[in-house]
Amino acid sequence: MKLIIAPDIFGNTPELKHYAKVQQQALTQKYNKDIEVIIVDPYEGLHFEFATDTRAYEKFLAHGGHEHYLTLIKNVMAKNLNESINFIGFSAGASAIWRALDNYNTGTGCQFIGFYPSQIRNNLDINLNIETHLIFPKSEAHFDVINVMKVLEDYELVKISHTEYQHGFMNRASNGYDEIAFNNYKKLF
Repeated sequence: MKLIIAPDIFGNTPELKHYAKVQQQALTQKYNKDIEVIIVDPYEGLHFEFATDTRAYEKFLAHGGHEHYLTLIKNVMAKNLNESINFIGFSAGASAIWRALDNYNTGTGCQFIGFYPSQIRNNLDINLNIETHLIFPKSEAHFDVINVMKVLEDYELVKISHTEYQHGFMNRASNGYDEIAFNNYKKLF
């Protein structure tokens, strides 16, 4: 069994690595199996520290942006085709996983949890075959969260949560970080 985590535009931070260990332990306990964690880093091992979300997004775009991240996710998925996979994605990572799941069919038990996946607003017509839980922030600057959630209600396999928190609430480096929200959502499996 695998746990594939796709971070947001801040990349594979020390905090994300700690979060991955917590999730790995929770899944190991739940399934009584060893869980291999794969973190799909949009910066492919390069480490950056960002003063603001805006600086992080600029670096993300300069490093290939959403299309590059989608390719990284698809490559990892292709290497793990017949595995049971738990996916967790944050922001750009959640949006990349969502897109990569279009017509994805492993025949094994997979699930996806996506936090504040803002770019899925541009990809609301995928063919989804795995259980998915999308967790939206209270609002987004570039689109109406409620309208996107209404479209997603048509997917049988999608559970939607609308929080009172800002985009980035799970990431200590983000302007939107919220410790209460982080503690509420840190163990979902």
